[in-house]
Amino acid sequence: MQSRVLDEKANTVFSISRELIFRIEEMLGNGDAALIEPRQAELHDKFQRLVESHPQIAAVSVLDIQGRL
Repeated sequence: MQSRVLDEKANTVFSISRELIFRIEEMLGNGDAALIEPRQAELHDKFQRLVESHPQIAAVSVLDIQGRL
């Protein structure tokens, strides 16, 4: 019984993670840093609302190709 509960919990976490990744990718689009940078304030606000609406999320970070925030 306990393993089934853990399995269901893990599936819920993975499902939420997939959904959030999809939503973040939609927000970012296919742009590179040059296209995303001018939208930084707008994206920050959207990510903040996403974090606020999901208590299980501590933060959302986006890294560029060099691994910088």
